[in-house]
Amino acid sequence: TFGAPLGLGTPVGEASRCAFQVYNLAAEDQIQPGDLIEIKHDPGTGEIPRFTGNAYSVEISWSTVERSVTTVAASGTLAAIGRSIDGMAYPPTIDQMSDGERITYYLDRAFTPSGTPVVYSVDPGTVQIAERDNVTEGVASTLDLIEQTANAGMGIVVDQPDGSVTYFDRFHARNTSPAYTLDASQILAEISTTITTETLINSAAVTFALPGMTGSAYNDASVAVFGEYPGGGDLPLADFDSAQDIADEYVFRYSFPRYSIPELTIDERLSPELLPEVELGQVIAIQGLPQPTRSSMYAVVQNYRETWRDEDSWQIELGLVDARWWGRALTWGGVNVAETWDTWDPDMSWAEIGRAHV
Repeated sequence: TFGAPLGLGTPVGEASRCAFQVYNLAAEDQIQPGDLIEIKHDPGTGEIPRFTGNAYSVEISWSTVERSVTTVAASGTLAAIGRSIDGMAYPPTIDQMSDGERITYYLDRAFTPSGTPVVYSVDPGTVQIAERDNVTEGVASTLDLIEQTANAGMGIVVDQPDGSVTYFDRFHARNTSPAYTLDASQILAEISTTITTETLINSAAVTFALPGMTGSAYNDASVAVFGEYPGGGDLPLADFDSAQDIADEYVFRYSFPRYSIPELTIDERLSPELLPEVELGQVIAIQGLPQPTRSSMYAVVQNYRETWRDEDSWQIELGLVDARWWGRALTWGGVNVAETWDTWDPDMSWAEIGRAHV
């Protein structure tokens, strides 16, 4: 499993992990806990990594005296970062910087179980994170500090199949066209969407590093219909502008009921070309959905789970989130998603969801 199973707004995805079995390994080929595990797929255009991590559990059993089965469980880079400590070995004070720069700072000092530096890619970030004094704030795991930073910026940190780590800031999918389109006929089993008030935040207050200073936002139209749903909190932001920006973002994203999208199951019989294309953070288009749902939908891949029977037989479950709530001004074939949504549902226009951004 890769990504963030708890959904958008989860600052750190659950560590990627895999389990597999190997038959009749020779003694010299035995896998030990801590060993680097790489699983790759070759669709005919070269090997593509599907998982990279370190073994943490190895079980050997014998069905006969001539047949052994080795079951291996491995976890990805985020799990390793969760066991590393950031403390007094670092400079006592870390300067103010953007959320992307701060996460880069922490990842620069993180290591895999084999002692190699973590490979990463980081979006630039959108807010300023306050300076941190290690002396007064104490020791914390590197992953905890990354989580605090990502939460403050409303971004997300995830494992990638090649073992690297990626930080998507909150505008990662902005002005992004879909990487690929899924037709409803490519999806196994039934599809359902739920629209709910459980995610509402239409009144946000964000306190930042200066005591008593708060950025706040309020959506009158939403409160008039649903009542007040408060949100926000005390975040390690450096200035009022950043706190105000995050408060506005809460209200922009969550003022009106959001569609939840279930996991979609695809297998190689329906879409053999899809697997090498799937990456976390991609925007995809889903079309051909029956009424009364929207006939087309935009979604961001937030996690996926692969199951393999053999090299050429696989199934993948995509965990998706409605793309309208990740970034702004998404486009599809030059068409602005905001305008398209207004056409689909003029009673809840894009402009009503929050403040306007172009």
